[in-house]
Amino acid sequence: MIYNPRLTAPVSPDINYFTNKNIYVASGYPLPNCTTYVQGRWLELGIDPNSLSTGDGKSYYAHSDTYVRTSVPTVGAVMCFDGIETQTAGHVAIVEIVHDDNTITISQSDFYGDLFSTARITKNSNIYGLPFQGYIKNPNDYNNVPTIQKKSKFNFILFKRKNGR
Repeated sequence: MIYNPRLTAPVSPDINYFTNKNIYVASGYPLPNCTTYVQGRWLELGIDPNSLSTGDGKSYYAHSDTYVRTSVPTVGAVMCFDGIETQTAGHVAIVEIVHDDNTITISQSDFYGDLFSTARITKNSNIYGLPFQGYIKNPNDYNNVPTIQKKSKFNFILFKRKNGR
Protein backbone atom coordinates (compact mmCIF):
# COMPACT_ATOMS: atom_id res chain seq x y z
CA MET A 1 0.00 0.00 0.00
CA ILE A 2 1.30 3.45 -0.93
CA TYR A 3 1.33 6.33 1.55
CA ASN A 4 0.99 9.82 0.12
CA PRO A 5 1.59 12.60 2.64
CA ARG A 6 -1.05 15.34 2.57
CA LEU A 7 0.80 18.63 2.47
CA THR A 8 -1.96 20.71 0.84
CA ALA A 9 -5.49 21.48 1.96
CA PRO A 10 -8.40 19.25 1.00
CA VAL A 11 -10.69 20.97 -1.48
CA SER A 12 -14.49 20.91 -1.54
CA PRO A 13 -16.30 18.76 -2.66
CA ASP A 14 -13.91 16.03 -1.36
CA ILE A 15 -16.41 13.59 0.16
CA ASN A 16 -14.07 12.61 3.00
CA TYR A 17 -13.91 16.13 4.40
CA PHE A 18 -17.00 18.01 3.22
CA THR A 19 -19.98 15.60 3.21
CA ASN A 20 -22.02 13.57 5.69
CA LYS A 21 -19.69 10.61 5.06
CA ASN A 22 -17.62 12.36 7.75
CA ILE A 23 -19.41 11.86 11.07
CA TYR A 24 -18.38 15.30 12.34
CA VAL A 25 -19.77 17.05 9.24
CA ALA A 26 -22.98 15.02 9.62
CA SER A 27 -23.16 16.19 13.27
CA GLY A 28 -22.79 19.88 12.37
CA TYR A 29 -19.02 20.29 12.89
CA PRO A 30 -17.50 21.06 9.46
CA LEU A 31 -13.93 22.20 8.80
CA PRO A 32 -12.09 24.00 10.29
CA ASN A 33 -12.08 21.46 13.10
CA CYS A 34 -9.27 19.11 14.13
CA THR A 35 -11.48 16.07 14.71
CA THR A 36 -13.32 16.59 11.41
CA TYR A 37 -9.95 16.77 9.65
CA VAL A 38 -8.60 13.59 11.34
CA GLN A 39 -11.75 11.66 10.45
CA GLY A 40 -11.53 12.90 6.84
CA ARG A 41 -7.85 12.04 6.56
CA TRP A 42 -8.41 8.46 7.79
CA LEU A 43 -11.35 8.12 5.38
CA GLU A 44 -9.04 9.36 2.61
CA LEU A 45 -6.47 6.71 3.60
CA GLY A 46 -9.11 3.98 3.34
CA ILE A 47 -9.54 3.44 7.08
CA ASP A 48 -12.95 3.23 8.73
CA PRO A 49 -12.54 5.82 11.50
CA ASN A 50 -15.96 5.25 13.05
CA SER A 51 -14.55 3.45 16.10
CA LEU A 52 -12.35 6.47 16.92
CA SER A 53 -13.69 8.84 19.55
CA THR A 54 -16.51 11.08 18.40
CA GLY A 55 -15.72 13.62 21.11
CA ASP A 56 -13.16 16.39 21.41
CA GLY A 57 -9.51 15.88 20.53
CA LYS A 58 -8.55 15.28 24.18
CA SER A 59 -10.81 12.20 24.29
CA TYR A 60 -9.14 10.35 21.40
CA TYR A 61 -6.15 8.81 23.18
CA ALA A 62 -8.11 7.38 26.13
CA HIS A 63 -11.03 6.18 23.97
CA SER A 64 -11.60 2.42 23.97
CA ASP A 65 -11.22 0.99 20.45
CA THR A 66 -9.06 -1.57 18.65
CA TYR A 67 -6.30 0.79 17.48
CA VAL A 68 -2.79 0.57 18.96
CA ARG A 69 -1.60 3.41 21.21
CA THR A 70 2.10 4.20 21.14
CA SER A 71 4.72 6.84 21.89
CA VAL A 72 6.42 6.17 18.54
CA PRO A 73 5.16 8.23 15.57
CA THR A 74 4.32 6.48 12.30
CA VAL A 75 2.87 7.93 9.11
CA GLY A 76 -0.88 8.27 9.16
CA ALA A 77 -1.04 8.08 12.96
CA VAL A 78 -3.30 10.38 14.95
CA MET A 79 -1.22 12.60 17.25
CA CYS A 80 -3.23 13.37 20.40
CA PHE A 81 -3.06 16.30 22.81
CA ASP A 82 -4.85 16.82 26.11
CA GLY A 83 -6.84 19.93 26.96
CA ILE A 84 -5.87 22.71 29.36
CA GLU A 85 -7.93 25.24 31.31
CA THR A 86 -7.93 27.82 28.50
CA GLN A 87 -8.37 25.27 25.69
CA THR A 88 -10.32 22.39 27.17
CA ALA A 89 -11.08 20.48 23.95
CA GLY A 90 -7.51 19.31 23.30
CA HIS A 91 -6.28 18.71 19.75
CA VAL A 92 -5.56 15.96 17.21
CA ALA A 93 -3.43 15.98 14.07
CA ILE A 94 -2.08 13.46 11.54
CA VAL A 95 1.58 12.44 11.24
CA GLU A 96 2.49 12.86 7.57
CA ILE A 97 6.29 12.46 7.58
CA VAL A 98 8.68 10.99 10.15
CA HIS A 99 12.06 12.68 9.68
CA ASP A 100 15.42 11.25 10.71
CA ASP A 101 16.25 14.23 13.00
CA ASN A 102 13.71 13.57 15.79
CA THR A 103 11.04 15.69 14.07
CA ILE A 104 7.76 14.94 12.31
CA THR A 105 5.56 16.83 9.87
CA ILE A 106 1.92 16.91 10.89
CA SER A 107 -1.20 18.04 9.04
CA GLN A 108 -4.12 19.54 10.92
CA SER A 109 -7.17 21.76 11.02
CA ASP A 110 -7.91 24.22 13.81
CA PHE A 111 -11.36 24.99 15.19
CA TYR A 112 -10.10 28.49 15.98
CA GLY A 113 -9.30 29.36 12.39
CA ASP A 114 -7.04 27.37 10.06
CA LEU A 115 -8.89 25.10 7.63
CA PHE A 116 -5.58 23.30 7.04
CA SER A 117 -1.96 23.68 8.00
CA THR A 118 1.20 21.65 8.33
CA ALA A 119 3.93 21.97 10.92
CA ARG A 120 7.31 20.37 11.46
CA ILE A 121 7.64 19.70 15.18
CA THR A 122 9.74 17.63 17.56
CA LYS A 123 8.38 14.12 18.12
CA ASN A 124 6.27 13.74 21.28
CA SER A 125 6.18 17.49 21.90
CA ASN A 126 3.39 19.73 23.13
CA ILE A 127 1.61 22.02 20.66
CA TYR A 128 -0.30 25.26 21.33
CA GLY A 129 0.57 24.67 25.01
CA LEU A 130 -1.42 21.41 24.97
CA PRO A 131 0.24 18.37 26.59
CA PHE A 132 1.18 15.52 24.23
CA GLN A 133 -0.70 12.28 25.02
CA GLY A 134 0.52 9.83 22.38
CA TYR A 135 -0.20 8.43 18.92
CA ILE A 136 -3.02 6.23 17.64
CA LYS A 137 -1.34 4.03 15.08
CA ASN A 138 -2.77 3.88 11.57
CA PRO A 139 -3.61 0.19 10.98
CA ASN A 140 -2.41 0.18 7.34
CA ASP A 141 1.00 -1.26 6.42
CA TYR A 142 2.81 1.11 4.07
CA ASN A 143 5.74 -0.17 2.01
CA ASN A 144 7.04 3.21 0.88
CA VAL A 145 7.39 5.16 4.10
CA PRO A 146 9.89 7.99 3.66
CA THR A 147 12.88 7.65 5.99
CA ILE A 148 14.96 10.65 4.88
CA GLN A 149 13.80 14.00 3.60
CA LYS A 150 16.08 16.39 1.74
CA LYS A 151 15.34 19.58 -0.14
CA SER A 152 16.81 19.79 -3.61
CA LYS A 153 18.20 22.98 -5.11
CA PHE A 154 14.84 23.32 -6.87
CA ASN A 155 12.99 23.39 -3.50
CA PHE A 156 11.32 20.03 -4.13
CA ILE A 157 11.10 17.46 -1.36
CA LEU A 158 12.86 14.21 -2.20
CA PHE A 159 12.07 10.97 -0.37
CA LYS A 160 14.28 7.96 0.11
CA ARG A 161 12.13 4.84 0.38
CA LYS A 162 12.81 2.04 2.86
CA ASN A 163 13.05 -0.46 0.03
CA GLY A 164 15.58 1.76 -1.82
CA ARG A 165 13.34 2.57 -4.78
